[in-house]
Amino acid sequence: MKAYSKAAKLEVKRKRGRPRKEGPRTDSGQLSRAKEDPRKVAVEARMRLFGLSKHAASKQEANSVIGRMEQRGEIMYRQYEALREYHRLATAYKRRIGAPDSLCSSSAGPVIEMSEEDEEQSMKALRKRYDEANAAVRAVMREGGFSNGFKVIEWMVFRDIEMPHLVGVLRLVANGLARNFGYDNLERGVDIG
Repeated sequence: MKAYSKAAKLEVKRKRGRPRKEGPRTDSGQLSRAKEDPRKVAVEARMRLFGLSKHAASKQEANSVIGRMEQRGEIMYRQYEALREYHRLATAYKRRIGAPDSLCSSSAGPVIEMSEEDEEQSMKALRKRYDEANAAVRAVMREGGFSNGFKVIEWMVFRDIEMPHLVGVLRLVANGLARNFGYDNLERGVDIG
């Protein structure tokens, strides 16, 4: 055995063990097993499953049932925005009153410090908007002679389940909500992309 200097011995010790495999790594440092970019895989899956073009599948709206319906032209942009606003409003109201909901994330978001008076006024305003939106849905149900308006919203907007046989009811409900939120003349801006 040849005599090594101290530096050479340390160099040999450092090189012992299994050599590190080359390649892309995940955030945790593990070797990534993904063959392609996950975003690309998601876009291809949307194209295959929902029959969307590559441009439409790459948009954020393609992530939900109502977004895909708006892209395919089954509902108008104002109806889509009204349903999204109702979803935000109902979710905010349910979180505010502390209602348990398995569909919402467990984190309630950042805690905002308010005085008791401001908290009460904010809750009253939220409750008023929520009640007005629900009254608009009930009015559409009375006018249309159907009783499943809230269930259609629950299934297609909150649970994200595609139900082609209920698209007509969803359109009627979305029209009522668009009138309530003042989205009657809302149109999509020029899409650059």
